[in-house]
Amino acid sequence: VSYLGTDLQPLWTATFSSWQDMLGYFHADLAAAQRRADVLDAKITRDARSAGGTAYAGLCAIALRQAYGGTELVVGPNSQPWAFLKEISSDGNVSTVDVLFPASPAWIYADPGYLALLLEPLLSYAESGNWPEAFAPHDLGSAYPVASGHNDGGGENMPMEETGNLLIMAAAYIQQAPGPGAAFATAHYKILKQWADYLVANLPDPGYQNQTDDFAGPIAHSVNLALKGIIAVAAMSKIAAVAGNTADAASYRSQARQFISYWVTHAQDPSAAHLDLTYSGPDGGNGTWGTTYNGFADRLLGTGLIPSTILAGQAAWYESVSNLFGLP
Repeated sequence: VSYLGTDLQPLWTATFSSWQDMLGYFHADLAAAQRRADVLDAKITRDARSAGGTAYAGLCAIALRQAYGGTELVVGPNSQPWAFLKEISSDGNVSTVDVLFPASPAWIYADPGYLALLLEPLLSYAESGNWPEAFAPHDLGSAYPVASGHNDGGGENMPMEETGNLLIMAAAYIQQAPGPGAAFATAHYKILKQWADYLVANLPDPGYQNQTDDFAGPIAHSVNLALKGIIAVAAMSKIAAVAGNTADAASYRSQARQFISYWVTHAQDPSAAHLDLTYSGPDGGNGTWGTTYNGFADRLLGTGLIPSTILAGQAAWYESVSNLFGLP
């Protein structure tokens, strides 16, 4: 991987003097690796089957392989391990944040430290000063493995999407790895606070923005995007608490609660049957709906923002519109 003009070597070079030595170790370790893999697969199958049945367990086993298979370990600055992710099958960007985010549950569950290795290059780039925007970048480069950044502020910008994603992932890592997580929160507090303040300034009603559903094009007043931003503000409250900034923690928590009150009022369809795609109103999303998957982060982080009545109503709505192949 080339990172901002510097070639970073594969991580195996920090341990082995040659590729022959590396492959020799790999082959000699095959039986032990198989045993470790079997133990991991058994754990995933057991936990996933308990959560969602046999078919869900199969999906989780496949998803874990996809998550790890799309990443690459390198020797980063100061000889620290870093990891990069390739956006496969769409446009080949380097460490696309809204591809990393939906993959992140695999690492949050199995290996939180690996998520930190993937976050570090993104945070380092934003902290370098080369990225000129107040919000988070969409990716680290247009063509893997060249992480040249977007020093002109360009790329497929998704301001609230990517900013929310990074804050939620940072909070999830810190929550799952409390020891190293505290050091992580302190080391990156300045940039994380900058991003949280961007969200606060642009909530509770996002403007005309692109989001991860870019096949649909940018929209304004997005119920799903607003929810991600609001939960991310609450995530910053948790980060601030771990970093020892109690005043910030209280402020972000209060702001998230104010924003969710607005969201609850404006996100529901006048029929009360479901949430709309965009905020309701005469020129809004009355009668529309979408998949409000950003609610996942509320459960993941335990922020408790979404009322139980909305969760139950939306679940019932999804059941009513699902077909042979699931939710359209």
